[in-house]
Amino acid sequence: IRDCLLSRGLGDVYKRQLESPDAGARLVAQRGRCRSLPLVVPGNPEGSLLWQKVSQARPACGSRMPVDAPLSAAELACVRQWITRASADAGRP
Repeated sequence: IRDCLLSRGLGDVYKRQLESPDAGARLVAQRGRCRSLPLVVPGNPEGSLLWQKVSQARPACGSRMPVDAPLSAAELACVRQWITRASADAGRP
């Protein structure tokens, strides 16, 4: 996931989180704050809160992310591909 988003002008906190070796594991199989939806459902972008938040102008829960500017088509494609290829094992300790 970090390869999809590190080129953006992210703040240092977000950049450190994305550069962390366990960045993917912290997203897969975790629950979001909105309606307890999973942040990432491996292989299922539409069922993933992360995808809904970055790809929809008005997601069902909260606001579009990032707030300052929508992701480019290339960034969206990269995030979608990452979710599609994500392993369910990534979220296990």
